[in-house]
Amino acid sequence: MLHEATACHVLGDMLDILAIMQDLLQCVRMFRDSKDARGIVLATKDWLEVLRKLATLLNTYNPPEMRTLCIEVLKELVVTVVPEAMQLLAPLLTHCHAAVQDGRDAAPLGPYFPRRGCSAPSMAAAAAKGAGRPLRPMVQMAVPHGQLECNRGVDPEYDLALDKFYTPYHDFIDVMFRLAVNNDSVPEVLINLSAVVGFEAVPLHSTYFPKLWLDIYKAQNIDRKYINLLTSCNYFVDYVDAILLDERAALTVDIIYEFLTVFFPKVSAHVLSEQTLTMIDNTVVSLSEQVGSLDVPKLARRLSGDLRALILVYNSPEAVPPPLLKTTLKQLQARVRAEMAKLAPKEEPAKKSNSEDGSKKECNPDEASSSSKGEDSVNIRQDAAKVIVIPRCSRALLVEKLRPKRKRSALSARWMTWSCWIRL
Repeated sequence: MLHEATACHVLGDMLDILAIMQDLLQCVRMFRDSKDARGIVLATKDWLEVLRKLATLLNTYNPPEMRTLCIEVLKELVVTVVPEAMQLLAPLLTHCHAAVQDGRDAAPLGPYFPRRGCSAPSMAAAAAKGAGRPLRPMVQMAVPHGQLECNRGVDPEYDLALDKFYTPYHDFIDVMFRLAVNNDSVPEVLINLSAVVGFEAVPLHSTYFPKLWLDIYKAQNIDRKYINLLTSCNYFVDYVDAILLDERAALTVDIIYEFLTVFFPKVSAHVLSEQTLTMIDNTVVSLSEQVGSLDVPKLARRLSGDLRALILVYNSPEAVPPPLLKTTLKQLQARVRAEMAKLAPKEEPAKKSNSEDGSKKECNPDEASSSSKGEDSVNIRQDAAKVIVIPRCSRALLVEKLRPKRKRSALSARWMTWSCWIRL
C-alpha cells in the first residue's frame, strides 16, 4: 500500500508501527537471554518477509525518519538472530549494490536525496507536492558517484547532508559485519557487500570500511582468510584505484591512509596497470611544472593527498620513481619552509599572550586544579566511548552504537509499557 500513488497518508501509521516494533524487539533482547530472544523471533510468522520489506524501505523516496527507524529495527533483528538474518540480508543488499555498479538499476533519485542549496522536504511538504513514489519496493542506498554535485570539501553543508543521509546505513553494514565476525561466520557475499559499500563511499571519505578492516587485521583471533577474500575482490581493487586516481584528498584522512599502507601492497600488482602508472608519473611532471607558482597554503590539503599517493605507489615494486621526483620534492620542501617562515612572526605574539595567561593561571591553583579535573573527565569519557567491537563484544554495545535519539509517539510509549510484560 505504501508504494501506491495515493499512499502518502499511511506514512504516520508506518512510523508508529516501526517504533512499536523497535521497542518490542529491544525489550525482548534486553529482558530475555539470547536463546529465548532468538526463539521468540524465529517463532514469529513471516519474520523473514518482514526483514526483506524493511530493507526495501531504504531508498531516496522515503523520509529520513522512516529510514532511520527501519535501520534500527533491522539492527535489533540482526543482533537477535545473526545467522538467519545474514542469510537473507547479505545477498539481498549485495545484489542491489552490484546492480547499480553494473548499470542494471537506473532508478531516478527521489525527493529525499541531498541536493546542494536545498533542504530535504518534510513529510507534509512532500505529500502536499505529490512527491513521486518508486515503481517498486527497492533498496536504493548506493552512493551515485556520477550524480554527486561537487567534491568533498567544496560545500560543507552539502557534505553534512550526504553524511546525514548515508551514515546510519553504513553504520548498519559495519555492525552487521562485526556481528558476523563475532559469530565466526562471515560468508564471501558479506565481504563483497563490505567492499562494494566501501568503494561507493570513497567520495564521502567515509572511515567505516578502512576502520573495520584495520580492526580485523590487528585482531589476532580472526581467521586470515577474510583478508585474503577481501584482497581478491574486484570491488576492493576498485576502491584502491578510485582513491589513487580520483579521490587523493581522502588520503589526508589518517585512518584511510593507514589502511592503505597495510593493504595496498597486497593488491598493488592488480591496481598499478601501465595506464595507472602513467597517470601517477604525470602527477610528478605536473607538480614539477607548477611548484614555483603553487599557492601552498591554499592547496595544502590537495598536495598532502598527492604526496601520500606518491609514497604508496613508489614504495611498491611495480613502480619506478622518475628522476624528476627527487628535485621536485626538494623544491616543494623549500616552498613549504618559506611559507612556514612567514607564519612564524605571526605566531610569536600569540605565544606571548598565552604565556601571560598561563602565568596568571599559575597564581590561582584552584582554577588550575579544576581545569585539570575537567580535562581528565573529558579524557575518561573519550576513553569510555572507544568500544572495540570485534574481540567478542556484547550484543547490546553493538546495537546501541550510534543509536539516534528520537521522540516516541504516545502510541509507541504506551506499547513500550505493555511490552515490558514480556519479562514475566
